Amino acid sequence: PSYGDLSDCRKIYFGASGEGATHRLVYRVLEEASVETIEVVAVIAVENRDDGYVYLLAAKRLGRLPAETEPKLDRVHQQFIAKRGRKRES
Repeated sequence: PSYGDLSDCRKIYFGASGEGATHRLVYRVLEEASVETIEVVAVIAVENRDDGYVYLLAAKRLGRLPAETEPKLDRVHQQFIAKRGRKRES
């Protein structure tokens, strides 16, 4: 996959009330729950759903982003930074 191997990760969709699912949370289960324990998870990334950015970011943070995908991550990352800057100005 162009995002890298995230097969051991899970995702949750969520968003602000009335907006639908605007964000994704990518996480990994570190310790499965049993009758006597709780489930332990590691949150890898939380971001907007746009352009699969959260998956690119998660793969990068886990060291699984394919080298050929790095330019895409850089491009999308710059777009998100610019978008956030415009929101702050308004």
